[in-house]
Amino acid sequence: MSEDRVPYIPGPPGVPVAWLGPGPEPPRPASPFLPSSPGPLSGPGKPLPAASAAKPRAAARRKKPRSVRYGPGHYAPAPNGRGYDCAVSIGGERRRARMPDEASARAWIDATEASAAEALAPLTRAQLIDARHALALLPEGATLAQAARAMAEARGLRRMSLGEAVPLFLADRAHGAVPLTVRGYRIALKALALVCGEETPVGAVTAAHISQAVGYRTGRARNNIIRHLATFFRWAIRAGACGSNPALAVPRARVSEPPRGILTVAQAEALLRRAEKERPGLIPYLALGLFGGIRPAELLRLDPARIGSEWIVVDGAVAKTADHRTVPIRANLRAWLDAHPPPAKRIAPLNERNLYAAIRRLRAAPFPDGDGAGEIPWPADCMRHSYASYAYDLTRDAALVSSEMGHRGTDIFFRHYRGLVSPGDGIKYFGILPTPCQRKP
Repeated sequence: MSEDRVPYIPGPPGVPVAWLGPGPEPPRPASPFLPSSPGPLSGPGKPLPAASAAKPRAAARRKKPRSVRYGPGHYAPAPNGRGYDCAVSIGGERRRARMPDEASARAWIDATEASAAEALAPLTRAQLIDARHALALLPEGATLAQAARAMAEARGLRRMSLGEAVPLFLADRAHGAVPLTVRGYRIALKALALVCGEETPVGAVTAAHISQAVGYRTGRARNNIIRHLATFFRWAIRAGACGSNPALAVPRARVSEPPRGILTVAQAEALLRRAEKERPGLIPYLALGLFGGIRPAELLRLDPARIGSEWIVVDGAVAKTADHRTVPIRANLRAWLDAHPPPAKRIAPLNERNLYAAIRRLRAAPFPDGDGAGEIPWPADCMRHSYASYAYDLTRDAALVSSEMGHRGTDIFFRHYRGLVSPGDGIKYFGILPTPCQRKP
């Protein structure tokens, strides 16, 4: 045997020996017992260096590969980083492939498109001219295939004209909406019919037609027309008469909310004292608005049969939103209703016009016998806003007050109804009693 044998250091079973020979060390497989790339030993008998602790893999989150649109298809880097995933949709059939690089991906999409085009029958000159005209009519970026699919969907819709749909819609809404809302539907649909004509199919109405129907209207009137038409087209979609809601594409007017005003405790008491002297018949209407928070329009529809000993039932026939709610009768409201019982038929003793004229005379100054309150202001919906503000000061429970007012959350309450009152005013406000009930000092 030769004396120049290469020494070696034996390793654990299944692990190659350390390289001590001349020349570069050959590659070795990874081992759990040795470092992944140990340096060569410098001399015979020298021990191997200690294995360093393996660094844990970083669990870095990979970003989703960005897809690139190319012709009729698209491609994106493969999740594992090896090549590109390609996809093409032709004639409703989706084809996929993985190519090694971006150039190959583009070439595959081109070849797939070409092979599919070869299988189709060639277009005549008339068809090419017609296709060119059709593309000119479509919005930018739309394809003839998309237009054909939309047409196929429209064929499945129920053909119904505006003249046929409007009576059906109004009959359907008459069961759940209050008469004032139904009147708004009639006004909006009449404006649309004047623009489109009653023979126009519901599915053919566009946003341009609705914009023309809105016309010169601005502010709340414009928004009300658009909102009522949006409700109509939602019904038409459920009825299968159209596939989309064109009213949603019509811009609405930006309307600033009017300042929310309330009556002070002194002003509310002065108004009721004047009513006791001049118009006792108005007291049930005023008391239910001030101490029950019922809307003026709901008071016009409210009848005494819905007023119990502890609760007032405001059901769908009375409420603005056709939702059912109950309003508690607080002690001072009970005292006012006992001292001045409501009429037998309805709470409001006069029609809307004469009612507001009577309240306007009560608010006017100077008032006979002078109460020192002067002219009482009357901001929009001030009775309901006053109730909400003073009830919140009394209870400090926004959810409770919101439910009594018929809201489905506290957002509307905090945005629109809560006025700024001084702490303790709630006790004073709900302590206003009829004159016979006032305690003598």
